[in-house]
Amino acid sequence: MNRQAIIASALLLTFMMLISTFLMASETNLNQFDDRGLRDGYWKLTAAMIGESDYAPHQVVEEGLYIEGKKNGMWTRYHKNGNPMYEITYVNDVPHGPYRTFQVDGDVEEKGAWKQKKNVGEFYRYHANGTLAQHFQFDENGVRQGVQYYYYSNGQLAVEVTIRDGREQGPMKRYYRDGRLKEVKVFDQGAVIETEELDIPIAKVESKPVNTPKKEKKEVLRTNEAQMFHETGHNILYNKNRQKTQAGYFKDGRLWDGKYYRYDENGILHRVELYRNGRAVGKVAPEQQVFEYSVQ
Repeated sequence: MNRQAIIASALLLTFMMLISTFLMASETNLNQFDDRGLRDGYWKLTAAMIGESDYAPHQVVEEGLYIEGKKNGMWTRYHKNGNPMYEITYVNDVPHGPYRTFQVDGDVEEKGAWKQKKNVGEFYRYHANGTLAQHFQFDENGVRQGVQYYYYSNGQLAVEVTIRDGREQGPMKRYYRDGRLKEVKVFDQGAVIETEELDIPIAKVESKPVNTPKKEKKEVLRTNEAQMFHETGHNILYNKNRQKTQAGYFKDGRLWDGKYYRYDENGILHRVELYRNGRAVGKVAPEQQVFEYSVQ
């Protein structure tokens, strides 16, 4: 073995020993308390530690850094299958900074940044198939500003509208799934002052059906996608208008980790609240979402 090979082997061995020492020290320093009995340092919270009965007892549910008993830095929570559920940046127990939420299969569901529990800067939300669903801009006060975009799940633009201080201003264009312009509305400080419908599809003329005995139909009321509510487990709930109201992990019949969709009396989405450990940790304020469009 030549001199260079010996040096390379020695360096590699030294590097591996350093990594091993670091990992052993990290494991040793996990889940520590300070002199006052407060959680301090890096913690891995298992299901048994925090009473999450839907997970295996020793499965890591959540991990991140505590400083004097408060969450700080990036915290990661996991779905039951081990994929990340969310990554949220905390400052003294308050979400503040970049965050991402994930679907069960691991695809990104939503990403952006929080400041005092409000969205700021760029915001992205994705369809279940991974395509972009919404792209918003928020100012430093958490109010939507500038051009906002909504997309169909096929990638086609569905709606584009300019927001000024949280309200629609100027033309809002809506499109069909095939890209044709469907409608133009003109807003002034959130109020519609002009509407123009374009390129309305011609209705198909269908032949009358032959009079045959009809089978009796049963009315099926669905409370979630699985047609069964789980007191503890994953559910999606809808209101009487078939609008999604709650989605995520439930514990003892209560939304624990997920999203709560709030609508006004006209059925317009008012805000979306993000729930973690049974409480709302972030939301979009009413003035930030005057209109919300459901596109698939």
